Order: sequence, then C-alpha cells, then structure tokens
Amino acid sequence: MNIIYTTKIYLPHIGGVEIYIKKLADYFSAKGHSITVITAGEEISHLQTEYDGNIKILRIPAKSISGIYFLKHLKDLQIIKQELASANIVHINDCKFLFSFFVRQKRIPS
Repeated sequence: MNIIYTTKIYLPHIGGVEIYIKKLADYFSAKGHSITVITAGEEISHLQTEYDGNIKILRIPAKSISGIYFLKHLKDLQIIKQELASANIVHINDCKFLFSFFVRQKRIPS
C-alpha cells in the first residue's frame, strides 16, 4: 500500500503535527507500506527528494498567497500528479495546503 501525507512544513524535530506525521509514517513503514511525505516551502528553490529511513520526503518549492501555498514551478505539477496516481491513501494535514486541490484528481476505484 502506498500512503502519502501532505503537510505545509515537515520538520519533525520541532514538534507538533510534524511529530504526529513522523510517528504515523514510521508505524506504517515498519508494516511494509510505502510512505511519502509531500511538503512545501517558500525557501526551497528546486524540488528536493530526501529519505528518512524508509520514508520518502518530497520538498516542493511553493509561494504563499494569503496563507495558501501555490507551486513556484509548473513542472512540479506532473511529479505531484504521478505521486497521487500511485497512492492508495492520501492524508491532507491542512485544507489550505496546495495539494488538497490535486487530490480531487485522484481516481477512486469503483
């Protein structure tokens, strides 16, 4: 099973929701599930892929307008769509987060 968590900021060493997502990701990763955390930031200049153990972390460059994050580079949209297409479960941490708009493109099997 492929599980995606989306959050504005993923810095689990600071605390808050990030620790919750880190614990969930560690738990499901230990059960053999593929875990991806998608996060965004204004300070990021290009797409970065990192790994925290078995957890894949995609850091997407974004800009914030009125607290809503938008992509800085449209080429990153295709990468996001590919990640969402392969996901069985998508957990959205914040309704204003830009990836909540792309989740609607995820097909639900009938």
